[in-house]
Amino acid sequence: MLTERQELILKTIITDFTQSHEPVGSKTVMKQLPIKVSSATIRNEMAVLEEQGLIEKTHSSSGRIPSSEGYRYYLDNLVEPLQLPESVYNTIGSQLDRPFHQVNEIVQEAARILSDLTNYTAFAEGPESHDVRVTGFRIVPLSQRQIMAILVTSDGNIQNQVYALPHNIHGEEIEKAVRMINDQLVGKSLNEINVSLLSELAKNELGGEHVTELLSLVEEDRSAREPLD
Repeated sequence: MLTERQELILKTIITDFTQSHEPVGSKTVMKQLPIKVSSATIRNEMAVLEEQGLIEKTHSSSGRIPSSEGYRYYLDNLVEPLQLPESVYNTIGSQLDRPFHQVNEIVQEAARILSDLTNYTAFAEGPESHDVRVTGFRIVPLSQRQIMAILVTSDGNIQNQVYALPHNIHGEEIEKAVRMINDQLVGKSLNEINVSLLSELAKNELGGEHVTELLSLVEEDRSAREPLD
């Protein structure tokens, strides 16, 4: 946990950055703090916050901006919960009271509800890729020349893609690809799986020109989780 002064500095940086969208320097923080603190002390405290990953230094300025971890700390510890009317709770409950097949469906529905309640555009970002791991990969035959590849990740997300098999691809090649993915990729975080790794595995482990398409399912899931600017 942070000290009270560090929390005040973090809250000031987040508030100012949210309004100005510009990196926040120590002098700006000093002017806005409700307590009297020197600029040197603020710089020292900002260095501590940066070491803890709560704020980040930009390339073009000596100011700091909040990190994802900083925003999370702010929401968990510095924001007073808002008491919503019972009617709003009932609305949220009724809209979420339906079967969901994937975690991302719940996140998307929650974002839509938030947008409806606030009249603001709402964005929802799933777990960061370094926290999400590949937990399973399966191939389901649909017909003689068609298969479905299914990828499961640790956050409960399920990705699937249907592939039409070229006539010159053999079942042994597909089985080898599935074994390789389960041996080499299951258990890895999506952050560890990149285009270079997938290409290297396809080249060295598979040697087939068609089954590399199966690896695109992993890359698509990883890329979809990258934060937007």
